[in-house]
Amino acid sequence: MKKIVVLSLIVLLTMTMVFAQGVQETKKQFIGLAMPETHVERWQRDGEALKTAAIALGYDAEVTYGDADQTKQNAQISDAITRGADLLIIGSINEGVVSAVADASRDGVEVIGSSAFLVVNRG
Repeated sequence: MKKIVVLSLIVLLTMTMVFAQGVQETKKQFIGLAMPETHVERWQRDGEALKTAAIALGYDAEVTYGDADQTKQNAQISDAITRGADLLIIGSINEGVVSAVADASRDGVEVIGSSAFLVVNRG
């Protein structure tokens, strides 16, 4: 099941970036990967697998881990937005991430999330 989720995220990531890219650019697009913690092995594997896949596809990618501290993860997400992330992939374990996702959406950054908390109204 976990492999299917990771594979689905990779496919979605690829399709999103291909369609969003349009004309070939000289600057690599940046993908921010925000995982909630490191003490659960799943988040470590998912973060590294997504980073490896993104780099293999020609994107700049960085994975950060929030150490089970929602304030820290939100700051990491904000930092990725400030640094010009084109796409954020966020692993979330609680609803505290909603404000950071709303900020990304407001700034036009595409977001893929692993939690029902990440639903954003794009009116």
